[in-house]
Amino acid sequence: MKPVYLMILLILAAPVVSAQGSYTEDQVVNYAKALDVRKLDRTLPSQRLDEWLRSGQAHFDTVVWQVSPDCDLNVRGFFEVSNKKGELLCVKFGFGRGGVGDFVTWEMKRDCDLKPPTGETPRQGAAPCPRPGFARGRAGSDVDGWGLIAVGTFRQGISGRPRFRHISVGTPGGGYWGVEKLSDLPRFLQKTSSSTTSENEMLTYARTLDVQKLDPTLPSQGFEEWLRSGPAHIDVALWGVSLDCNLKDPGFEIPNPDDWPICVKVDYARGVGWGEAMIIVGTRGKGISGSPHLDYGTLSEIPQGLDVAHAWKQAVLYAKELDIAKLDPTLLSRRIDEWLLFGPAHLDKVEWQISPSCGLEVSESRAPDWPLCVWFTFSRHGAGGSGMMIVGTLGKGVNGPPRLEQLEIWGAGVSQSATKLSDIPLLLDEVSSQTIHK
Repeated sequence: MKPVYLMILLILAAPVVSAQGSYTEDQVVNYAKALDVRKLDRTLPSQRLDEWLRSGQAHFDTVVWQVSPDCDLNVRGFFEVSNKKGELLCVKFGFGRGGVGDFVTWEMKRDCDLKPPTGETPRQGAAPCPRPGFARGRAGSDVDGWGLIAVGTFRQGISGRPRFRHISVGTPGGGYWGVEKLSDLPRFLQKTSSSTTSENEMLTYARTLDVQKLDPTLPSQGFEEWLRSGPAHIDVALWGVSLDCNLKDPGFEIPNPDDWPICVKVDYARGVGWGEAMIIVGTRGKGISGSPHLDYGTLSEIPQGLDVAHAWKQAVLYAKELDIAKLDPTLLSRRIDEWLLFGPAHLDKVEWQISPSCGLEVSESRAPDWPLCVWFTFSRHGAGGSGMMIVGTLGKGVNGPPRLEQLEIWGAGVSQSATKLSDIPLLLDEVSSQTIHK
C-alpha cells in the first residue's frame, strides 16, 4: 500500500537555562504552578494551576514539572532544528492518575540525560531533573500525559501573557490524544477509559506478537520485548489502533469498508531517534484475522534507522559547535552558532539540517567514502542565505578536518556566492541595500 520507508525524527535539546538569562528553573516552574487557570482558559473558574490539576476535575495523583526551553518545537523537519532569537520558553508538566506511563517518564527525563554541548556550562540554578519511577496502576485505569504552558522566551525568561499550548492525554493502550483547551481535559480523561474491548485485544495481540511471524529470520520473541531488549533497544513504545492504517481514503483502494485493513501502530524512540511501525492485524469486518505483517518497512530497518539518527544528530551538534577559526582563519575563535546569531552578521534565525550526501546522488558502492554534510540556512531583515559544510563521510560519520563547501546570500531577486564566513555580514548588508532600493 505504501512505499517502504523509515521516518526518524531528531530531538535536539537545548540547555534548560539561558547562559545569558538571570532566571532559574525553580522560578519559572513556580510561576507556572501558581498561574490562575482562568488566565489560560476563560471558561474555568479561578484556581491555581497546580491545585486545579490535583484537586479539580482532572484529579491527578501525580504531577511532575520541568522547564522546556523551546516548547518542544525543536523538531522542525527531517533532522532539522531551529536556533532562533526569542525562542518560546515553556513549562512542561507530566501527570498521572494510577501511575505515570513510560512515555511521560521518558519524555520528562530526556532533556536531563543529554549533556550540554562542549564548551557550555551546565544549567545554572536549575532544579534537579525529575526522575519519576511510578508504577502503572491497574490495567485500563491509568491516565497519563503531559502539557505545555508558554511563559515567556528563552532569552528573556518570564515575559508577556502566559498561554496554554496543548495537552496530550494517554490511552490505556498507549496511544495519545491532543487536547487544545484546558477545559476540555476532563472530557478527554473520560475518553481514555472508553477504549473498546476489541481495540485492547488488538493492542495486546500486536505487543505480544512473535516477531518470527513478521520476519522468519528472527528468533522467537514478543514484538515489544524485541523492540526493548533486541538490537533496537528502544527507550519507549507508544501503541495505538488505526482503523484505516492511516490511509486518507481507504475506499479509493478498497470499496467495501468491512475489508478495510486494521492496524496497530507503534511509535518508538531511542535517545534522539524516533520511528514508526504499522502492523496489519486484520480487517474491520473480521477483526484480528489473517497473517499479520508490517504495512511498510522491515524489522531490520528499526535498529539501523535509530543508529543513523543518533550519528546524524551528533553531526549536526558537531557542526553547530565548530570553531569558526577552523572554517575561516581570518576570524577569531568562537562557536559558529553563536557567531552567526550574535556576531557581526547578527542574524535573526538559523536553521540546521543534516545533508547525508551533500545534496548529491551517490551510488551504493561509493557511499562509505562519500562526504557527509551539514546544511544551514539563515535570515536577517528580508535577506538570507545558506551554507554547506563537510564534516566527515557517510561510512565513518564525523571525521577529518571540517571545511566550508558552499555559501550563498540572497534577497528579492538578488543572489551572491561567497567563499568565506567573514563575507556573510558585508554581503547581507549589500543584498539588503539592493533589495530596499528596488
